[in-house]
Amino acid sequence: MIVLWLLPLVALRPNRRDLFRLRPQFSVVLLPMAVAGAVPLIYYSIHQGALATGGGGVLVDPAHALTALGVVLAAQAIFAALRPSGTTWLPRFVALAAIWIGTAAIIWPDDLGSLGLAWGAVLAGWGCVFAAAAEAQRRARSSATS
Repeated sequence: MIVLWLLPLVALRPNRRDLFRLRPQFSVVLLPMAVAGAVPLIYYSIHQGALATGGGGVLVDPAHALTALGVVLAAQAIFAALRPSGTTWLPRFVALAAIWIGTAAIIWPDDLGSLGLAWGAVLAGWGCVFAAAAEAQRRARSSATS
């Protein structure tokens, strides 16, 4: 599961050696948003982990994969907020994933692995705001260098 989420990071990177040299460009807007978004995603992962191990009263196999979903999305959001040099697409990818997962939760709010209607709407909205903030910063950075 984690490989599928990190595959675009490696595959779309033109110079893969740069992945080992981070050179972050901290975003004062995206980093607090990523940390704020990571808190409910980690809580969701803990809840799904409890279901997967039987702590929630039900042993559910798909909950194992959903446990990783929240952790990976939270980690990618924080990594995107660190804005490694040359990755303008990473915040867009994280926002798209958040919007996708939030929309799925809105469509199927009563599913066992769903975030629910309210949290799905919050996650989809967070993804839209994260994408807009990343795009605004990209445009400001490109106009400053021009």
